[in-house]
Amino acid sequence: MHWLDALYLKLTTRQPLFTRGWGDVERPLDEVPALLTRSVPRPLALDFMPTSPRIDEAFVASPAPLLDAQLAPLHVVRLRARGPTRARLIVPPSWGDEGFWLRRHLVDSLRSRGVEVWLFEGAYFGSRRAAGQVKVGLHTVGDFLRMQAGYTLEGHAGLIKCPTLVVDCEGDFASQSDMLYAALTCEKKLLKLSADSGAGGHCAGMGQQVWAGAVFPWIADTLAWRR
Repeated sequence: MHWLDALYLKLTTRQPLFTRGWGDVERPLDEVPALLTRSVPRPLALDFMPTSPRIDEAFVASPAPLLDAQLAPLHVVRLRARGPTRARLIVPPSWGDEGFWLRRHLVDSLRSRGVEVWLFEGAYFGSRRAAGQVKVGLHTVGDFLRMQAGYTLEGHAGLIKCPTLVVDCEGDFASQSDMLYAALTCEKKLLKLSADSGAGGHCAGMGQQVWAGAVFPWIADTLAWRR
């Protein structure tokens, strides 16, 4: 382990996970495989309401499956560009994102350049925590499985307009690559990396050089770096 990682773990207070055990894992394990190969849900209809100057918010029922009623409302914040809108940036949540303040800070300078920014709040975090949940401390393994089922496609795919590379690594237990690729309406490419290439497993596992050797040439061609 790198010394910076060790220092971070020593200095940060971590929330305990799965304090209530396995929970209900049967239903997610039975239903998620079929859900990942079903037809893509229709795009969300977001009814934004202004909450402050150049900031709008919307709440809509999430298309993500298996979420309890308390977790289902999807919270979206739209940060309008300062001036004419030239582009739109979607910033989905990462693990443990609580609220929007950090992402708003990171993208604020883009708004002055004509970029409109949309922020989504992830299930089980922020206002979408389960009852009694403390910060990111998911109660059960079943909660974790339910969260994964809706983590990537909640209203995002239809909003992506830039060229997109979708990478699928053989044997990745959490992959939704085929479903994401089908949902995209922009210029797109699906890249499949085999286990024999060394880039199998979750996020290519230990085959990061293989992953980079396949992905970065696509980026270079797409951005015309080679011309």
